[in-house]
Amino acid sequence: MTIKNLALSFAFVSVAGGTWADDTATVQNFYDLLSNPASQDHVAAFEASISDDWESIGDYSGSSKSSDAFLGQIGGFGKLIPDLEWSVQAMY
Repeated sequence: MTIKNLALSFAFVSVAGGTWADDTATVQNFYDLLSNPASQDHVAAFEASISDDWESIGDYSGSSKSSDAFLGQIGGFGKLIPDLEWSVQAMY
């Protein structure tokens, strides 16, 4: 496993009471948003599942984006790829 994959794995898993929590629903909220970024229900579910200081750091530029900047960036996904659908297949 590369450092990048390990970091991504930790980005989608939370620790609760010293044990790994099953956050499939949280990750699915994120995927639902990517699948349909124009849906206000998906935007609201995403915002409810992130912390106030959440940042997107996945563009390899070294800079990060706030949740508002991230939501603005992905807003065009629905127009570019209208039938895109992401889903959680497995979490380990």
